[in-house]
Amino acid sequence: MESIKKKAFVNRSAIQSGRPSALGQDQRMAFVEYLHTQPEAHFTRAQLAQALEQQTGVRFANHYLPVILRQMGLRCYKPQPVSMRRSAGSETVLIQRLQATFDGLLALGYHLDRVAFGFADESSPQLSANTARLWSLGKADRVVNTDKQRANTFGFLALNGVDYCQPLADSSAESFVALMPTLRALHSAYDAVVLLWDNLPAHKTAAVAAAAHRHQIYLVYNPPYAPDLNPIEGVWKGIKRRISEWGLVESIEQLRDLVQDWFGQITASSRLAKQWMETILLKALPPKSAISFCQPFS
Repeated sequence: MESIKKKAFVNRSAIQSGRPSALGQDQRMAFVEYLHTQPEAHFTRAQLAQALEQQTGVRFANHYLPVILRQMGLRCYKPQPVSMRRSAGSETVLIQRLQATFDGLLALGYHLDRVAFGFADESSPQLSANTARLWSLGKADRVVNTDKQRANTFGFLALNGVDYCQPLADSSAESFVALMPTLRALHSAYDAVVLLWDNLPAHKTAAVAAAAHRHQIYLVYNPPYAPDLNPIEGVWKGIKRRISEWGLVESIEQLRDLVQDWFGQITASSRLAKQWMETILLKALPPKSAISFCQPFS
């Protein structure tokens, strides 16, 4: 019994001595290289603590472990989920679809600088969204509106046009047909509009395609199971976080007003599509062709 107690004491001492300075630069680089060889890209704190102990012989206390991990360039965040059904070549597929669209516009005599480009999507924020992490003195409950109501909304995030947000009665083909004249009127200063959105069955009906054609709106469909390739998803994520931070939303009417306000604020104050333009749009442009709003990122 005495030897067991002594061993336990030694182990506790080892944990206390596991400070960030206990690892040299070579050990840190070797551990990072080791992580690159693992089949998984994400790890729990417990998994990293165990791997560090196995690879370096040093075991870190819980309050030191995040420090050393950040020093080695690791990040702690909520990973973006990717569907197992998503094709590995989704980005390439989208680039090819955009290339075909641009080639078609040029063949029709359009100049790409005279074409508006934007991202469309629908979302249904709820009254009781609960996505934000909040601080409090002790553990405190918060009062929310638990009515099962949603603010079904259509949004258009423009790269070089006009951002647009509109309550949507439903996600039927008739609703999207009715949106086409408004979208075109908002972009009357342009010769045409290119709209990227998802593969919702109502988006792909003959009626929607005909209405888009009548109004010089050219539809591009995002590859299946790849919502992250549509930057407007970041707008909806930001809106849901703000609803959660807001607290009590007393009515669906108030929620619709908040969604409208926040949509305008988020789209006006952020560069949500910057990375998309660099990794997708610039690769899709025809040779010796340019779109003026891409120039700051070239």
